[in-house]
Amino acid sequence: MKTKKLRWVVYAILATILLIPNLVEGAEKVQCRLKFEKNKSYYIRITTDTQVTMEVTRQGTGKQEVLEHSVFAFGYEVDVDEIDAEGNAWIKVLYDQVSFSQKTPQTEVRYDSSKKYHKIALSAKGFAALVGQRFYLKITPQGRIEKINGLPAMRSYVKINLPGRVTEAQRTLMLEGMKEQLDEEAVKESFETFMAIYPDRVVDVNDSWEETIILSQSPAMVLEKTSKLKKRRNGIAFIETNSNIRPNLEAEPLQMGNVKMIYELSGQEHGQIEMQEWTGRIIRSKFERVVSGQVKTEVLGKPGQRISPTKIQSTVTFEMDERYKEQEY
Repeated sequence: MKTKKLRWVVYAILATILLIPNLVEGAEKVQCRLKFEKNKSYYIRITTDTQVTMEVTRQGTGKQEVLEHSVFAFGYEVDVDEIDAEGNAWIKVLYDQVSFSQKTPQTEVRYDSSKKYHKIALSAKGFAALVGQRFYLKITPQGRIEKINGLPAMRSYVKINLPGRVTEAQRTLMLEGMKEQLDEEAVKESFETFMAIYPDRVVDVNDSWEETIILSQSPAMVLEKTSKLKKRRNGIAFIETNSNIRPNLEAEPLQMGNVKMIYELSGQEHGQIEMQEWTGRIIRSKFERVVSGQVKTEVLGKPGQRISPTKIQSTVTFEMDERYKEQEY
């Protein structure tokens, strides 16, 4: 009798052990949606590490490889102001911290808004003026940006508050170089790259979904993206993405002063995303992209077009942490 009872205890323990993975991984399908809460605060960090290798022809020296390396990091304070009946959220986004380093064969520039400088490099002045500025996004539960407010005011502030002496030509060139931070379509594309990752249906482990992403900002490209729910553990969904990349030939060329550049690059991107299931908050994500092809350069007033074989390798990380405000009375 004792042996039989012991046997059933052993069976029960084994059954529990076998069930644990299912409990941990999630037995039911998950509805991935972004569910902001009114008055909640978050902190977002976005870091982009890019290496560009370009082959150029110079008079007297022939063909040369030019290597450029840059690292940009932005820290944003995010406050949820309103939530409507459909779950769309108005969020306030404030530039809290900006840092970057750029190294080319001619120069090396570093800037960190958390440090004090006697003199700020010309290429850093626009980014220095961003700190403390804010804009507003209306974001859907699918992570799409429906509306943006506040960018024209922010652009005007940056334009007139560049530190130090800046000529009008330099001012114009800097604002053109900050399109990703000041242009509405560029800001929309930038945030949707990280936020619009949710499938259009409930999914289970090993389910996948596809999407075509069209980027019009430089370098303009089209991503044929496949995402897959790899596993679920302790309320966290682990998503893997793979994208085939081709040039967006319908996009406008990049215009910098009197120089026009057309990027024709193809390649692949691989990503990993960790998402909190019950809120849809993207805890962290990492995307690694390698594209190569050619860049066509035209100079206003000069005949012909320079074609440069180019390779761009980039790693982009995104982190979003919850913050807790003190109760106001």
